[in-house]
Amino acid sequence: MNFEIQVFLQRIAIPAVASLAGGWLLLSTEAGTENHEDEPLQSIFFKTLLGTILCGIGLLASDLLQRGLLFKPEEWLSWKASYQWQWMAVLIPSSFVVLGLLRSVLPIPKSIANIAWPMLAILTACTLVISLMEPDMLNAEKWKEELKSLLWCIAVGTVAILLNIATLDNLARSGAARWTPLVLLGQLGCVAAIILQSYASLGEWTLACIGSTVGLSVGSLIKGSQPPTFAGWQLSPVVFPLTIASGTSLLLSPYFQSHPLSHWLQGSVLFLPTAVWLVDIVFTRYGNAWVRASCAAVICGVLLATILLITKPFQSEW
Repeated sequence: MNFEIQVFLQRIAIPAVASLAGGWLLLSTEAGTENHEDEPLQSIFFKTLLGTILCGIGLLASDLLQRGLLFKPEEWLSWKASYQWQWMAVLIPSSFVVLGLLRSVLPIPKSIANIAWPMLAILTACTLVISLMEPDMLNAEKWKEELKSLLWCIAVGTVAILLNIATLDNLARSGAARWTPLVLLGQLGCVAAIILQSYASLGEWTLACIGSTVGLSVGSLIKGSQPPTFAGWQLSPVVFPLTIASGTSLLLSPYFQSHPLSHWLQGSVLFLPTAVWLVDIVFTRYGNAWVRASCAAVICGVLLATILLITKPFQSEW
């Protein structure tokens, strides 16, 4: 088996199939109806929990298989991360299940919306701190300057990721739930195009997130929904953590590049879902669904083409 096929099977196919099955289970549950946000959703516990577990297993199995640990459970607890960002392979799938449990245990849409925001803010900040702050950073000569820069990066990243989560959720609630995962897929594609030129390991993790999003996108295109409240979208327990993974991976990329991207290009990728939402709400929100989807596709496609055209392979300084 050649390397490309191996990467495809491990990093894209496995999480895609698992997320297609898990996403289908999630989409087969109730989302609630408008003006009835106080009424509990019926019979969602089993499907929501199993769906998020399936999605999480697909993403985690992809990472364990790539590291040669999938069939060596005795070595799982002894595994140590070479870089802190590698803990995302555990944090993000675990987040699927945590948010799935939230939706299962509190099946009232309004209650989910009230608790989801603080949970997502904590999850986003923790993921960024764990991924970006290496233990040996404090031993460096210029650790004060590095810490200041890192804290600024974490603050901006937290705001950007939460804004992207809010705009993706708003797209789903505005009748665009069928193609909303494709917007996240567009951002992940841009992130992968940037990272794969400089750091294969982080790039492969991004490919696994792409695989997971592909599975959700296929299921969503076939079986749409229109949730009435924030975080009421059936796919939100999986889409929201993947949005965090996308933003965090992008913010990690400059540390592995000898010539980091310009701020405007990196900012464009970081806020891509928000940019799509802004164009959608200003120009196409009340138009044809195909026009809205095409507009989003053009924005993502132009940005991806720009990245591919103006960037060159880098040599890591790490």
